[in-house]
Order: sequence, then structure tokens, then C-alpha cells
Amino acid sequence: MRTLEKFVERHSGSSIPTGIEATDGSAWVLKMRSAGNGVQSLLAEFVVNRAAASLGWPVPLAEPLCIPQGFPWTFGTDEFDDILQRSYGVNLGLRHLGACQPLSAEEMRALPADTLRRMATLDAFFLNYDRLPGSRNALRDAQGRVWLIDHGSCLFWDPDLAAKPLARARLAL
Repeated sequence: MRTLEKFVERHSGSSIPTGIEATDGSAWVLKMRSAGNGVQSLLAEFVVNRAAASLGWPVPLAEPLCIPQGFPWTFGTDEFDDILQRSYGVNLGLRHLGACQPLSAEEMRALPADTLRRMATLDAFFLNYDRLPGSRNALRDAQGRVWLIDHGSCLFWDPDLAAKPLARARLAL
């Protein structure tokens, strides 16, 4: 498992995604378990990313990433450090994609049909409720490749939803 070496830059998002360098020199975006929707969201993102990657779909590599116990305050605010201290141990790392730009709503609508189908398939299968026109859940890298990101808002992990019986369509006889 890779381990946090140093913080590089803070990105926007409720899970406080932060660019980091691991002890092996690799670049990752760290999502901490004590931020945003917590462990449930990180597990959902890990599972969805791994499923999409196994199909060859454009998602960044997702791996567990360790924050060592007692990692020193070297970055950000006191609030950031508080979240860091509550996140020691296993968290989520997403391979850093380099310089990327979020797609606007117009750019999202103009994506190739195959990309839109993949996005819709992921969202429907994993019950992702966060793919909205205003959300920044797709990025374009410097080479023009589109990446699907931010799969943590999925209901398939919701224990209340899992306990409910599936709705059955009425048959007209």
C-alpha cells in the first residue's frame, strides 16, 4: 500500500481532495475518510472506479493510500489538520492525471455517445445521484482525453435502501 509523503495542492470538493506525493514518488489525489461523506463514500468511489477500470473505461486508478499515524501538520488550515488527524490509516488515493479542466455542461452534452452511455451505465448501475449539469464529474486532460471522476455519491452502499424490497411493476392482464 502506498503511503503519504507530502501534500502538494488542495483541490475543490467536499471530500477535500488533495494532491499528494507518496513515499515512492508517485502523484495521487488523496480523499480522506473523515471528510465529506466519509468511509461509505470512499468505498463507493473505490468500487465504482475499479469496476469501470476493469471494463477499460476512462477512470483514474483507485488504490488504498495510507496516512501514517502522527503525520505532522505541514499543510492547510487547522480544520484541514483536524480532518487529517481523524483520517490516519487507510484512505483513498486516485492516480493524479496531471493538468485537467472540468467539463462544462455544454461540453458534457457534446461528448461522444459512447462516453455518455458509459457514464449513464455507471450511474444507473451504482445509483449515482450526483451526475448533475453543475457537478464537475468529468475532466479533460492535457491530451484531450475525458476522465469520469467522483463516484462517491452512490446509493448502492446505503443500508436503508438495501433493506427495502425492489419495486415491482404491475402487470396488466
